[in-house]
Amino acid sequence: MCFVAISMMVSCNKDDATIDENASIVASWKCTYSFTNELFYREDGECAGERMEENKYKGEIMTLSEDGSVYINNTERGSYTKTTTTIIFNCKKMVYGLYKIVILTNSKFKIQKFNQNGEVDEWCDVLEFERM
Repeated sequence: MCFVAISMMVSCNKDDATIDENASIVASWKCTYSFTNELFYREDGECAGERMEENKYKGEIMTLSEDGSVYINNTERGSYTKTTTTIIFNCKKMVYGLYKIVILTNSKFKIQKFNQNGEVDEWCDVLEFERM
């Protein structure tokens, strides 16, 4: 069984979302905080453990272009597709998969990855950014 206690709690209630419909996601964003949780599995499919890291991506620059390209530190790493409240990344570094947009303003951007059940919880990856 994979269970690790962690003191950090990440709030993900629907009421916490702050999305400014006039704010553009197309910009360069500097990561100010990250929490990642990676599970490792044995050959039989059972969980063998997990690795949680804080600030693994702090300081990295993610640029989201108008054409849907994603650049990490000026290197193209994949693409993204955005809806009003979600963003899907198909990237080779930092972000991959479906994320909930928790905050999107002209100065801040925060996303939290959905888990396998299509929900967000305190174990899901979180990335926070400031517009550059």
